[in-house]
Amino acid sequence: MPVGGATLVWAAWQRDGFPELAMSLAKLPEANVLGRETLGGAVVLHRIDERVPDVLRLAAGAIGTGAVRRTATVGGNLVGSTLRCLLPAALVLDARASVLTPEGVHEADLAEVTAKRPLLLSLRWRTPLASAYRKLPAEAGGPPPLVVASALHADGGTGVRIRVAVRDGYEALTGETAEGTDADRAARALRATPLGELPEAAWDVIGPQLTGLMSGRTES
Repeated sequence: MPVGGATLVWAAWQRDGFPELAMSLAKLPEANVLGRETLGGAVVLHRIDERVPDVLRLAAGAIGTGAVRRTATVGGNLVGSTLRCLLPAALVLDARASVLTPEGVHEADLAEVTAKRPLLLSLRWRTPLASAYRKLPAEAGGPPPLVVASALHADGGTGVRIRVAVRDGYEALTGETAEGTDADRAARALRATPLGELPEAAWDVIGPQLTGLMSGRTES
């Protein structure tokens, strides 16, 4: 059984029994990349810095405590965790994943990663023009906090597009619009996407993020 950090599965193994043979892939070079447009699944969260877009850096920095961030990995958060705090950030970057399955290594979208839970080797994306991330406060032991991520992308020529992803409870909703030069028009267009189902509390965050993206600001 190939495993990454195995932090989350260790307790299950202690309860249900250990596999006959497990091989850690935590030291694979492909799983430890950290650069402008790539991030390995074995990278621990506290290593994520200014080399990646703001939305990913801010998302990683908002997960748990310092002790958690020194042990939790990108792959563990996206594949092993039910909260998937990094998922909205990866969605707005339109990231693609390199995964390891019994058939070998192949590229997958994030929907396949969260549904089939393969071993995540790395993520790749194209650098956005600007990005933002915010996690709202929440009570300990209560429902997961609302998370809003957004990114402004070049769309060929002089065009731009905006991607927004929101984690509401345990579900992540996404929307995209080419109305990337006016915040009010962008918000109206996004309300016609699956994001339109969100509570107004989410739109109270989305609106300022759209304005910030168009002025080049980063919001945390």
